[in-house]
Amino acid sequence: MAQVDSLLRQIDGLDNLKTANVYIDLSDYYLGKNSDSLFYYGLKAYDASKLIANDTIQERALLNMGSGMFYIQNYDSALYYYDQIIESERVRDNYIFAKALSNKGIIFYYQGDYTNALVYFLKSAEFRGDNNLDVSMVYSQLAVIYQQTEDYDKAKKAYRKSYQESLVNKELNSSLSNLASLFVKLEEYDSALFYSQKALKYYRKNNAGSKESHALGLIGYALLKLNNYERALSYFDSAIVLSQEINLPQRIAEQYSYSAQALIALGEYYPALERLDSARIWSDNPLILRDIAQYKSEVYALIGQIQPSFNSYKEYIAIRDSLNGVEKYEQIAELEKKYETQKKEQKIELLERDAELLDLRFQQQRQLFILIGIALLLLLIIFYFYFKSRNLKLSQQRLMIEQRLLRSQMNPHFVFNVMSAIQNFVYQKAEPVTIADYMGKFSLLTRMILDYSREELISLEKEIDFIQKYIELQQLRFDTPFRFKLNVDESLNLNSTFLPPMLTQPFIENAIEHGILTKQGTGEVNINFSLTDSEMLEIEITDNGIGREEASFQKRNKEHRSLSTKITEERLTIFSSKSSFSIEDNLKESKLVGTKVKIKLPIRHLVI
Repeated sequence: MAQVDSLLRQIDGLDNLKTANVYIDLSDYYLGKNSDSLFYYGLKAYDASKLIANDTIQERALLNMGSGMFYIQNYDSALYYYDQIIESERVRDNYIFAKALSNKGIIFYYQGDYTNALVYFLKSAEFRGDNNLDVSMVYSQLAVIYQQTEDYDKAKKAYRKSYQESLVNKELNSSLSNLASLFVKLEEYDSALFYSQKALKYYRKNNAGSKESHALGLIGYALLKLNNYERALSYFDSAIVLSQEINLPQRIAEQYSYSAQALIALGEYYPALERLDSARIWSDNPLILRDIAQYKSEVYALIGQIQPSFNSYKEYIAIRDSLNGVEKYEQIAELEKKYETQKKEQKIELLERDAELLDLRFQQQRQLFILIGIALLLLLIIFYFYFKSRNLKLSQQRLMIEQRLLRSQMNPHFVFNVMSAIQNFVYQKAEPVTIADYMGKFSLLTRMILDYSREELISLEKEIDFIQKYIELQQLRFDTPFRFKLNVDESLNLNSTFLPPMLTQPFIENAIEHGILTKQGTGEVNINFSLTDSEMLEIEITDNGIGREEASFQKRNKEHRSLSTKITEERLTIFSSKSSFSIEDNLKESKLVGTKVKIKLPIRHLVI
């Protein structure tokens, strides 16, 4: 504060230029410390710069004003101020221009618009390289891109390289805390603790308040996951205090929510409820509100308050469903639209740039003609590989989105079938206890589906557990007995082998309902998980039912099979080009009526 007081005392009697510079120094001082003061003094500097028509001070002020809005999550205003710099007719300060491009990319990243984030990260990287600016930010941005495409090894290397370059160029960045966050995402909490502690020392040494509060929260979260709850609480409390000083509402809410988890683990339920209420005051982010409602439901249940627990659980369900509803698909459609539009714009920009280079080449002296031609050719080659690499990464993102969409089609397909079964079951069996038992098992199975629907892959252990509970539900439902066998190759590790969720359920359902339950005698369903010689995960689902040919005469059953088969083929195609899928009758092999479903997945994608 002594520095602030000293600067404020200098303003009286100064001319407009010196006054503008003092306001800029004050705004810079509050960068990472207090977002309100950062914006306020940036605005004062901007107004002063207009009086003297000083473009450089004006652009520095716009950058700080945009950062002030960014820290309080007013992203629209932040984008407005950054665009004032980016869209200016000429570049007056290369560093400020590059920073505005980077910050705009970061905003799109936080909003989940990874396509636009990638565009502005690459623009910033290209501009920095052309103007010999600090490249540590380039490595940090590349790390973010690698992380989004799940190339985690490259992301780690890029974050470390970004940190090393920042030490050389004395340019403070968030590479250490971002690296710690990546280890948190990978659930490698010992590594997360190491890098977050290193980040805390680095940011404290450089007096970076916002980054320091982030590092404190990361240390607390790593300790929480390592079951060191009391130490975790002390770091969460420090993060809350510092975040309040800087006015970072989102981070304050997160730390309150995390500290509540630590208190729940320590059995301090009422203080945990107070922390959750505080988190709700500081944020209206639906993701945080969803977690708050879930934790409050659990705490109320633990202290025996059933009605509040039920009310909180209903709130949790409502928020969760809204996050997974129609809006999600509209966002995906908008993302695809933006991506295609920007591809066209970038092709036009490339053609325009090539035309300018050709015009310039013909204006040069004759003795430089060959050199310019070679330089142009190299430039085109670089741009070709650059855009080819970028488009490949964006295609991978689209494949991930399509996989989620196909998986979301399977969930309502399964729920519709089971709800129809419940209706028939109620008509056939009037015993309330039996019906309640069936509903209880269905509720447990539905909860598993809801949990798995958020995952790209689940472990083989979870898939087997889901199959067993589903078979139990079917055996309870039907009067006709049937046998069930599940065999797993001993060479498969259940915890480290992964596959897409609900991959086998549609075919087990077909085997039971349209195969063995419509035949005479005892039906049997066999499911085998094995590892082939070619390192593929092979899944076989066989039954001794009536076979596909006879079942195909029933129109409803034929349509049911074609739907599950089509969706599964699309899911496997997106998952890996090496996947295979087939359905065949057993008549060719053993002369027994029945059906065999065989699925193969590349094991190199599944074992981690």
